[in-house]
Amino acid sequence: MIIPAAVTKIIGFKEKYNQQTYFENITDNSNIVGIQLDNGKVIDINIFSNDKEYSNSLKDFLLSKTKSVVKDSEIKQVAYDLTFDENGIYTKYIENIKEQLKSQNPSINAKKLQQEASMILAQKLVFKKRQIKQKSIIKLPIAIGTSQEGKTFYTSRSIQVTKNDKGEKVFGRGGIYYFAQSMNNIPIEITPIRNRENNFVGYFKVTTAKLINSEQIIFLLNHSIRTVNELLKNGKKPFLIQMIKSDSNTMPPNELMSLFRNINNIEKQNRESTNPLNNNIYENYISMLEQIKTIMTNNKALFRFFKASLPLVLTEEVMKKAIFEIDTEKGKSSIQKMSQAIVSLNFSKENPNIKQSVMSMINNYITQIPVGETNAKILTNINFQAPDIFGNVDTWGFPVNNIDFSKFTLSYNDTYSLIQSSYSYVDQLKNQNESF
Repeated sequence: MIIPAAVTKIIGFKEKYNQQTYFENITDNSNIVGIQLDNGKVIDINIFSNDKEYSNSLKDFLLSKTKSVVKDSEIKQVAYDLTFDENGIYTKYIENIKEQLKSQNPSINAKKLQQEASMILAQKLVFKKRQIKQKSIIKLPIAIGTSQEGKTFYTSRSIQVTKNDKGEKVFGRGGIYYFAQSMNNIPIEITPIRNRENNFVGYFKVTTAKLINSEQIIFLLNHSIRTVNELLKNGKKPFLIQMIKSDSNTMPPNELMSLFRNINNIEKQNRESTNPLNNNIYENYISMLEQIKTIMTNNKALFRFFKASLPLVLTEEVMKKAIFEIDTEKGKSSIQKMSQAIVSLNFSKENPNIKQSVMSMINNYITQIPVGETNAKILTNINFQAPDIFGNVDTWGFPVNNIDFSKFTLSYNDTYSLIQSSYSYVDQLKNQNESF
């Protein structure tokens, strides 16, 4: 079975399966990657190539991916920002680079020295931001196999190699894709809302995904604080995030649990009130968000307990548009390509009629999602304005338009079940044909 598009978070890198710990940074022989699936499960996956000569070249492949997305305009903007480093955050780095440049060219003038040093540091900062590394959230195909001993193993033939105009072998642009690379790209889950009788109520809720990393959590908390302050400043009732239970097997410490409860009490009061609450209540809410940031930053293991419901819902109409309309600039989403991808990767040897029947079955399943006839979980991001290199940003609010519809991807569990159903359907079709 091959999952065509699995959204995952990189835990670390290995050179051998029996290696007990992960490397934080990839090495020349680190083709085994520890990844967390969107259902929370951590697996080791062997990533190799469609070209045997390049099967051990994951490090070089990821380097090429980074180079392909780094833009000169972004580097120039960062270099420009560095000239206004009033707080001296990067002064030491700039001075070290200047010393190196002066040793190579003692006659270089001060202005050019500053410009070149800023450009070199800007290149390093942008490259680090775009580099696929530990904590990166990416999308890739995953093949699931079973060994002779009955153990499940995972592989991905996603190191793409192609030929350029000169006939030379080069790395392709596909295989592994950026999903939520930056701190301002918050990975989210979208699921139908049901009442106590389990009936769909016409709306979908938005929560943070299990894949969210620590930098994204801190960004979201800061964004939530800015949202409260901005709306209060304008005399409006603020939008508040709600803390919900994570799927961790253990309970958070009492101090954290108490903060979650108190935050949710305020969120409930705010949601049920027509007018804004007293300012001191919102000040308490902000204070508790700040405490969560401090507690989790001081003990990074506690980030796994973070899960929040965002203050927005999606209607059936919005979901229909998101699922079925193709973005003219970004192209088809994973969910729009799903029927073709599943059939191509799992049923390529079947006859055309069976392939078409399976695609129709999958497409029919997808049409049920926006009307709440399934409990399918959709993965994507909600994107906010990126901070500058000093961490400054003034973004606030939770507009539906910030959700990236072009990245709509069906969850791992739902995709797995859908492919299993497809295999059963193929068997059923073959049995029907044999009976005539």
